[in-house]
Amino acid sequence: MNTVQRHQPGSPNLDFGVSGELTLRRLDLPEEFNGTRLVKGLALQPDGKIIIGAELFNGKSDRSVYALIRLHTDGSLDKTFAEQGIQSASFVKGQSCGSGKVRVLADGKLLLLGWTLREDDGWAHLVIARFNQNGNVDEGFGDHGRLIIENAERSKFVVTSETMQTTTQDNFFVTANYVDPHASDHFSGRIFSVRPDGSWNTDFNGTGRLDFRVDTTGPFTAVNACLEQGDKLLVAGNALWHGLDHAYVARISHDGQLDQRFGDPKTPGLHILRINQKDCKFNDLNKKSDGSLACFGQCGADAEPDSQGLLTLLTPNGTPHRIFNRGQPLLTHFVGASEGVRWRCGYIQQDGRIVALSGDLELYLARILPDGQADQEFGNLGHVKLNNADVGKLPPCQLVARSDNYIFLSFNFEHLSGLGRIDSYIG
Repeated sequence: MNTVQRHQPGSPNLDFGVSGELTLRRLDLPEEFNGTRLVKGLALQPDGKIIIGAELFNGKSDRSVYALIRLHTDGSLDKTFAEQGIQSASFVKGQSCGSGKVRVLADGKLLLLGWTLREDDGWAHLVIARFNQNGNVDEGFGDHGRLIIENAERSKFVVTSETMQTTTQDNFFVTANYVDPHASDHFSGRIFSVRPDGSWNTDFNGTGRLDFRVDTTGPFTAVNACLEQGDKLLVAGNALWHGLDHAYVARISHDGQLDQRFGDPKTPGLHILRINQKDCKFNDLNKKSDGSLACFGQCGADAEPDSQGLLTLLTPNGTPHRIFNRGQPLLTHFVGASEGVRWRCGYIQQDGRIVALSGDLELYLARILPDGQADQEFGNLGHVKLNNADVGKLPPCQLVARSDNYIFLSFNFEHLSGLGRIDSYIG
C-alpha cells in the first residue's frame, strides 16, 4: 500500500481519471467494443492530450481491430478527434489486426505501428500507418495510409516487439524482432528506414532494410529499442554472444555497418554486458541533453523471481559514465518484490533524474538521482508500487512524460479478455 502524500513527487495525479487511474473500460466507446481493450501505444501531444494506440475486439465483425483514441488531460474522451474520439478499422479488409507503438510527429500527424493478418497465411505482419492530426487516415503515406512489411521466408514478426525513432530529416526508423517458426530460439532483429511518404529510405544500407545480428554466427539477436544519435542509429537489446545471453548497445552507420568508434575497443561498435553469470538484456534507451545514454533493462530472465533491474549510463561513445554509480551498472531489487524487478522502460528528466518502470506481475515506478542513488523525495524512499496492479499482465508497459514532469504510464491486465490501464503520477 502506498503512503505517499498528495502533491509529493510519486503521488497519483488526482486530476486524471479516478484517483490517477483510468481503465479503458471507463471510456464511452461504441458498444461493439465491449470486449478486449488493450493499450499498445501511448504518446502525448504538445498540448498534453493523450494519444492511445489500442487493440480492440469488434463484436460486430468478430475480429480484432486497430484503434487510435485521444483523451483530454483529465482522461475523458476527446470527441472532437476522428469519429467521437476514436479512429478504428482493419489494415486489410476482413482481417484481424491491432495497434502497436504510436508517436506524435513534429507536424502533429500520428505515426502508428501495428500488425495485420493476411488472407494467405495465419501470421502477423508488421504495419506502419500514418494519420492526420484530426485522426483521419493520411492517404499520402504508403498505400492508402499504410505500409505493410511482409514476413520473409522462415521469419515471422513478433507482435509487440516493434519500436520507432524519428530523425531530424523527417525519415524514421522502425525495428522489430522476427522468429524462425521452425526453430523458436532463432531470433533476429530487423531495422527499417522509411521516408516521410512511406517509401524505403535507400540511403540506409542501400535498401532501407537491415537484418541485424550482434554475432553473425549466433542464432539470437533481439532489438528492443532504438534511438537517433546524429547521423547514426543506436539499437539495444539482448543477444547470444559466444553462446551466452548478453545485454548490448550498438551504433550503426548509414551504410548498415557497426560504427567502430563506439563501445569497447575489444568489441568495436558494441557495448556488451553480462553480470553475475546471469542472462542480461536492455529493454529501452534514452539520452540526456549532453548525449549521455541511459540503458534500462534486467539482470536475470523474465521467469526468474530474483531478477534485478539493470540501469547503466554510458557516454555518447558507449563507454561507462563515471558520474553514475561510479561507472558501474546499477542493480535494483525492492524488498517485497516477489517477482523480481525488470526495467521495461524509462526516460531522463531535464534535471538529470531518471524515471524507470518495472512491469510484470507487480509494477514499480522509481526515480533515480543522476549519481545512481535512489531519489528519496519520490514515493516511498524512491519508488512506488502501483495500486491494484498485482495480477497477470500483457505487454507492453509504457512510460511517457509531460513537459511539466507529470508521468503517464500504461499496462494491460490479462483478465476480462485483456484490459488496458493508464496511470498518472506527479513527477
